[in-house]
Amino acid sequence: MSPDTSWSQPRQQPVTPPAQETPPTLALDGYCPVRLLEQKNSWQRGDARWGAIHRGRTYLFAGQDEQGRFLSDPDRYAPIISGNDIVIATEQGQAVAGKREHGLFFGERIHLFSCEETLAKFSQNPAVYTAAARRIEQGSRQNTADRRANSGNGLPAQQSGGRPGAPAWMNGGSYR
Repeated sequence: MSPDTSWSQPRQQPVTPPAQETPPTLALDGYCPVRLLEQKNSWQRGDARWGAIHRGRTYLFAGQDEQGRFLSDPDRYAPIISGNDIVIATEQGQAVAGKREHGLFFGERIHLFSCEETLAKFSQNPAVYTAAARRIEQGSRQNTADRRANSGNGLPAQQSGGRPGAPAWMNGGSYR
């Protein structure tokens, strides 16, 4: 009896590689937010060995102590509304990244603006924009709490896919 050769192998479909995740934006151009807030205007470069991801931004720290203080209360140290320009967010409903060259301290928080014009506008009525920022952040915290409650374990969702050779914090959880 001869072998049956009437069947054929299934045609292989081209494999599409998974979409690459965009790495979180580097916050404060890599400067340590803990040193900046605790020692006003102390622009200490962060070290890639000590970092954390919070609300879609990567923060680098001067050392392990600064990283620990940040992780204990990230919203205290992170720029308000993740470093987005609060004037544009309030007036136009858009998330536009602020720049550290257009930044200031107000109410024990770091505020970043995309340009001198929005910084000046904030300076004319900071209470209005600060109140709006609090509402935005409270809404964000509520959404995070809802996601954690729905995950079943109360912990932040883990980021997928570690990078070989990357510092441990890059391969761990996301602090949002």
